[in-house]
Order: sequence, then C-alpha cells, then structure tokens
Amino acid sequence: MKAVRETVDLVINSLVERFKNELKSNIESIFIAGSYATGTISNQCPNVNLYIISKPNKSNELFFPLSKIFYEIKNNFKDKINIVADLKPYRFAYYKPVKDKITLTIRLNIFDMRDGDKKFMVPDYVLRGWLNSEKVLYGQDVLKDLPIKVEVSPEIINQKRFVLLTIMQQLKHIPFTYDWSKEPELLFHESYEFSKYLLSEGLLLKMKKSEIEASLDVKIYEKKEKFVDFYLEKYGPEAAELAKAVFEAREHYLEWKDDVAKAKQMYSTAWRIYGIVWKAFLETNVGAKI
Repeated sequence: MKAVRETVDLVINSLVERFKNELKSNIESIFIAGSYATGTISNQCPNVNLYIISKPNKSNELFFPLSKIFYEIKNNFKDKINIVADLKPYRFAYYKPVKDKITLTIRLNIFDMRDGDKKFMVPDYVLRGWLNSEKVLYGQDVLKDLPIKVEVSPEIINQKRFVLLTIMQQLKHIPFTYDWSKEPELLFHESYEFSKYLLSEGLLLKMKKSEIEASLDVKIYEKKEKFVDFYLEKYGPEAAELAKAVFEAREHYLEWKDDVAKAKQMYSTAWRIYGIVWKAFLETNVGAKI
C-alpha cells in the first residue's frame, strides 16, 4: 500500500503548491493535522485534514478559487485515485464511488485570521488535538501561541449537543440519499465515518478532570486502539465491541465496502454508538435539563 501513500502525498503537495502560488496574497497559513500528519493514515480509506487560514477578512474571497483548484486536481488524478470533498459533519453532498480505485477524502477547513484572537471559534479540546499533530506547510504557525484550557464546560456540552443532533439528522437521511442496494459503499462509508465521529465525541463526556488535564483524549487519538479500552472502561462491554467493530471496518474497508450486508451492519453500528453517546450527554448537567 506504499503506492497509496505516495499518491496521497502527490495530491496534497499539488493542492498546497497551487494554493501557495495562486492565492498567497490572501493566505496566512496552511497546515495539516490528524492521521495524515502523523503518518498513520489508512491506506484503504485515506482521509486528510487540510487547514487554510486566510489573511484578515479574506476568507470569503477564497471559497471559489480554492474549490476550483480542488476540482482541477481531482480531475488530474482521476486515473489514480478517487478524490472526494469531506463535508463533516454533513458528510458528502456528492460522492460517486469508483470501482477498483481508492477513495481519498479531503476536508478543506477554511478559517479567517481576523478570528485568531477568538481562537478561530474552535473548542479548546479540538485545538489541542490539532496542536498535537500539526505540521505547517506554508506561512506562520497560527496555533502555537493560543491559550488553551480544556474543560467540560456548559459551552462545550452545548456544542456537543449541536454536533450529536446534526449527526442524528444525517443518519436518518443516509438510506434515502443513496440507492444503497446498488452502491453499498455509500452507505458503508458514511456509516463508518459517523461511527468514528461519534466515538470521538464520546471521549470528553466520560473523562475525569485529571484525565482531561493529562490529555487522555489526545493520547487516544495517537493510538486509536485505545478507543476500545476507553469505551470498555467508561461505557461498558457493548460499547467496546462497537468501537472494535469500527476499527475492524477500517482494516477491512476495501473488502467490506461493496457488501450490502456489511453496509447495513455498519449503519446499525453507527446508530448504536449514537444511542450510547447521546445517553452519556443526557447524563451531564446540561443534558439533564433537556
């Protein structure tokens, strides 16, 4: 699977070079974070988080040129890899599976430097995760001096409520969005992605203050197998088995993605994880008032 990583590298390098060369007057910084930055990206279902920070009040001028470059690069590499925009938490507005080709999902996260003093309006626990794996590809490091304090505040719990309700709506729509009996990869992929997302959202809801201060969530992201251990300890055996099923799907993605039964099973897994994490949310002080 070395060829997959090399192709992903070529795609990302091509995007960044064009962003720098054609749009540098409006761009303050470009960086990557997550599994691609740490070298642990999946070779079966690779996903890249690419962050573009505009110069102050210039973000609105970037959406069309960035998207134009994205689709031109997508077309340039169409014979090697299927490139799709990752629209988390809304997932895919348009996703056409390509038989016998790996699908690379790329999330283009665009922020404006004018919001730097507001920490780009991103929760501290998310920023901490970015900082842990961040690699600056162009410009300055806009994260290094941000004051970060991770805690389970009412604001964070409310943010998680919004995310969980958004995921719930997306899960409801998936079977009606795609003809999954003919193209099960669509159902399988989105269910798998939402399952991962939900596992991540469930971390802070069950962490002690000392675990948060020790960056336990970041350590779990570094070694994803720790998700299973965490869910076993905090949520119980059923949740641990569901977490294990998600990471088995990661390892067998190419083998399972076109199997209708596996796709339906993955969809069921996403709903079951949702139920477990939503229950944990309701047990918080904020959730209990709903």
